[in-house]
Amino acid sequence: MDTLDYVKKYQEEIKDNKKYSSIFNVWAFLFSSLYFFYKRMYLHFIIFFVAPVILRPILEPIVEEDMAYLTSLLVMHLIAGFIANPHYKKYLHNYIENHQNAELDKIVSYDSMPITKLILCMVLSLGLYGLYWGYKHWKIYQVTTKDDVSPLARGWFIYLTAPSLFAKIGQSINSNIKLQYLGIGFLLCNLISIIVDKYADISEYVYPAIALKLLLFVISILFLVIVQKKINDYNMSQSNEKIKITINVKEIVIVVLGFILIGILPFVENNRDSYSYLEEYSEEQQEKIGASVAFIYRHTKGYASVCQKEGYILRKYPNEFSQYFSNEINELQKNLSKHNYTIENVENIFLNNDIKNQVTASIYTELENIGKFIIMSQIATEQGISIDDVKWDNNWNNLLNFKDICEIFDESGMEALKESESKHFLKDNAL
Repeated sequence: MDTLDYVKKYQEEIKDNKKYSSIFNVWAFLFSSLYFFYKRMYLHFIIFFVAPVILRPILEPIVEEDMAYLTSLLVMHLIAGFIANPHYKKYLHNYIENHQNAELDKIVSYDSMPITKLILCMVLSLGLYGLYWGYKHWKIYQVTTKDDVSPLARGWFIYLTAPSLFAKIGQSINSNIKLQYLGIGFLLCNLISIIVDKYADISEYVYPAIALKLLLFVISILFLVIVQKKINDYNMSQSNEKIKITINVKEIVIVVLGFILIGILPFVENNRDSYSYLEEYSEEQQEKIGASVAFIYRHTKGYASVCQKEGYILRKYPNEFSQYFSNEINELQKNLSKHNYTIENVENIFLNNDIKNQVTASIYTELENIGKFIIMSQIATEQGISIDDVKWDNNWNNLLNFKDICEIFDESGMEALKESESKHFLKDNAL
């Protein structure tokens, strides 16, 4: 069913006042979050799915510990039963109001963008910019057609939604090639890359794996470039306006976050000997412990060590990191202490010299790239041009020394980390 089909369906449901006029909804009481998911009330689904977990520790002092979770479930099921009908009727009215004028076949004017800017942003952000690119075009489509889509969700999962988006773009710009096939290729490139990450024996096939991932990354960018080029050409054929060369704050933040993402890349080998002393934990738990310890080491000691070698002592960042992630670090230490381990134990055995050298090299690369981006941004501002038009000149290497870069990182690195998805890294790897 498309959006207009749902509008007709909901209009019929509203006419049947008796159906949702009762005070208590038995089906919502029985199924709670699943009921809201079935009714496409996704925010309610998330709330009622998560609420019992949050409510449980609140009820533990009141009821027996073994009954706390069951009690929290019962409470949320009762609440669901009482609020389901009025909330669902409100949802129906809002849906009809927002989507009854949807024009699913309406021609959409997608944004033009310089190809060099797209390539530069994709490379500098390690592909993160692709999510923003997808969000932006889904947003244009949603606003223009009033279709029932979530630009944020579809942009975040652009690797899955690319075939649909590319097909819609192709329809609007009358493309002479089926862009949907490019979307499928874009999807396959990223799925294969994930499979390589998960199943390749990195220790044995490190260079072929890296080469394959780089090739897939380049091909995926090429697919985006082809689609964007088609949009640009179509827009130019409709008007003689030149493509505007602009860069906004969001795009700068995304590029910086791309640098930060380097910090959570797995620089550790899947070495069973390193985990052999953690025999009390499953293989999955051992991998999570290793990833968490490597992440903590990088941000509490790695950056500090590199900057100290360059003549600057980090005064803020390591402490801010430890304070921000104090709950996660304490929880990890608490779990390790059950078997008489400490984070330092794991770090000393797990992080051998080769791994530490890899972390150090990646930090140098990250900070150098941040320095180059800062210089290029300043030059672009001074000359009143787009950063896309700024070509790196090696003579600029002396404009910002490594000590200065470390000082800038010390002041603003934590804010960038808080805005990135890596802020959830320790929670995602919790035991």
